[in-house]
Amino acid sequence: MNSGLGGLPQPYPRTQGSANYGAGELRSGLGGLPQYAPPLPIVSTANVSNPPAAAELTQLFGDASNGFRAIVDDSGAGTNYWLIERSGNSWLYAALTKAV
Repeated sequence: MNSGLGGLPQPYPRTQGSANYGAGELRSGLGGLPQYAPPLPIVSTANVSNPPAAAELTQLFGDASNGFRAIVDDSGAGTNYWLIERSGNSWLYAALTKAV
């Protein structure tokens, strides 16, 4: 692992001057201010109901913390996708539609 800010380990190599930044990396943005590359979302290919039930989501992701986000590719079929978010003690979902 590379050493990051304050000597903390960075899981991805820093490649200044190119577009190859890993998730969680700080890099210089406009005006020299740091930008943060957000981590990649968790993608599940579990078979879920249409729409997914709260019990199914808890079984998949456990007692996720507030603000947790994931994408469910229903059965890995590439046809039904769900954007999932945890808010308080509730699961929220939105159906994603393929672009044409």
